Amino acid sequence: VSRSWYLPPGGSPQQHLPLRPAHAPSCLVEEPAAVLCRCASSFLRVGHVELFALRGDLAEFEIFLWHVLHRDYPHLLDGRRSLPEAVTAMFDEFVQRQAALVAQWQSVGYVHGNMNSDNCLLNGLTMDYGPFAFMEAYYPSYQPFTSDAGGQYAFARQPAAAMANLRTLASALSSSHPGMHKFSSNLERSVEGFWSHFKHIHTDVLRRKLGLASWDQNADVLFQDLLQLMQESKADFTMVFRLLADVPPSFQSLSRSFPGQVTRELEEAWRSWLLCLAALVVAEARDPEVRKQEMKSASPKYVPRNWMLFEAYEAADRGVYAPVRGMLGLLSKPFDEQPDFEEHYFRPSPPWSREAAGLAFMS
Repeated sequence: VSRSWYLPPGGSPQQHLPLRPAHAPSCLVEEPAAVLCRCASSFLRVGHVELFALRGDLAEFEIFLWHVLHRDYPHLLDGRRSLPEAVTAMFDEFVQRQAALVAQWQSVGYVHGNMNSDNCLLNGLTMDYGPFAFMEAYYPSYQPFTSDAGGQYAFARQPAAAMANLRTLASALSSSHPGMHKFSSNLERSVEGFWSHFKHIHTDVLRRKLGLASWDQNADVLFQDLLQLMQESKADFTMVFRLLADVPPSFQSLSRSFPGQVTRELEEAWRSWLLCLAALVVAEARDPEVRKQEMKSASPKYVPRNWMLFEAYEAADRGVYAPVRGMLGLLSKPFDEQPDFEEHYFRPSPPWSREAAGLAFMS
């Protein structure tokens, strides 16, 4: 296929432009292509419910809702529930599934990029993973999708984006089926319950990532302080939490996650933070090996960073498929140590990738 390409001044189509261009494409280049078949556990979306609400065809809408229930929530069909009752139960479970999904995203630095209602599946998952990325340097407003200029779906705002989709679905259900009106308050209670479900799952993952036995106000303050240090140091999100599983962790080990040297003040702040973590750990008196394994089970060592994927498919384009096969093996066991891959893949993003179009950001 032919696609547009941007040339650096005096460059050729074989050169890669590291920065986002501010001009029209320079030329067309010929590239091999493939037919992509997108597979998903379901293609039934919140957006479909919005569409039926706009159409106003009640009979068709009921057929659709029964189909969703039979396909994605068959355990809720006991023969005694009316359609509105079954849909209300389905919605409550959908809320819990969304809370669990987003809590897991936040725990590993995953950014969906475009989590609108059309990409939100009624089975509680999401799709359309085009502009996604795993955050590398910690930045709460990180958003790789350039079309979201306002950061509506940025990393730190993903729980709020999920809440918006829940409200959209609740509104569409309440307004499009007369039998749902009397269950509107039930739907609203389920929506409001999202935050408690999310917090319960998210804080438990954070507890394990820090190797603590319980989560309280002191742990929460410690975690918020850690995020501040990570942002100021531009520390790699995945690496920091994995390196904390060293027993005991040290500033020297954590510094591997920094893209460069930090100031003396930041170094002292990190050392102070580590002492605070150590105090909590000593007070809990947990078995060090049990604690270490729990931390590693909550913090993957490897995630599919865009620059890693780029290297693999660039090699495949040259007919070299070993990196693709290696990547498949690596990411099939992301929590394992896999020392053969550590030097190349367990490190902050290389400088050439940090502002590269299609890697650091995408449309």
